[in-house]
Amino acid sequence: MVELGGETVKSVNLGGRPRRGVFAIGGLLAGLAFAALVVGCIAAIALLINTGFKSSAVYQEAMQAAQSNPRVIAVLGEPIREGFPIMGSIETAGLSGEADLRIPIRGPEGRGMLQASARRQGGVWVYYTLAVYIPSTGEVIHLQR
Repeated sequence: MVELGGETVKSVNLGGRPRRGVFAIGGLLAGLAFAALVVGCIAAIALLINTGFKSSAVYQEAMQAAQSNPRVIAVLGEPIREGFPIMGSIETAGLSGEADLRIPIRGPEGRGMLQASARRQGGVWVYYTLAVYIPSTGEVIHLQR
């Protein structure tokens, strides 16, 4: 019942059926909001992981080696920037550790995948793989460290 101008008017559902459309739209919006929240959380976690990789010595040394290599510059152009996502792992314990990173890189002329695999011995990273793979040509450019 609704009061209009001092009179009480009975609310009537003319269709004779419950109003489900309002609930369906509300449920849809709640589902979309939840999905956006989940996607946002996953993106935040990926960004946090990438930030952790970027602060590592292995990442920084590998990027510097790729950005200063004449052959990589000739193939990809300058500037050479990292892509997303950085994949791999870094594990350290005291003065020892293992790292295996795959860093997508790109320049104005093309794209590549920078592979950096190293073992930490006595606090120093020793690289056993440091190379850029160029998918468009299949070329592997070995970087000197």
